[in-house]
Formats: sequence, C-alpha cells, structure tokens
Amino acid sequence: MKGRGGGVEQNIREALPVADSVYIFAGGKRKFAGTQRDIRDDDHLMSIYMGGH
Repeated sequence: MKGRGGGVEQNIREALPVADSVYIFAGGKRKFAGTQRDIRDDDHLMSIYMGGH
C-alpha cells in the first residue's frame, strides 16, 4: 500500500485506490498480478470484479 508497507484487502473497491500492486487469487491460484492501472485498463477484470467501468 502506498507508503505504508504491505497489506491484504479482500475488498477490491477499497484496495485499488491505495494499492501499488494488485494480486487476484481464485481457487488458491494467482489469476492476476499487476498495478491498479493494469486492472482498471482490463475490461474483463473490471467487469468481473467491479461490475464494469
């Protein structure tokens, strides 16, 4: 989290604004790794996890 070390947040809506890096896990496997911009630019991920833009 920006300037505060690391953290784990399960609510993506709360995590994105303060995250340097984003990791999405499903079924115990990493499904996505990138920056908050990467996830915001990915229409598929936004649709799944944020309900669209």
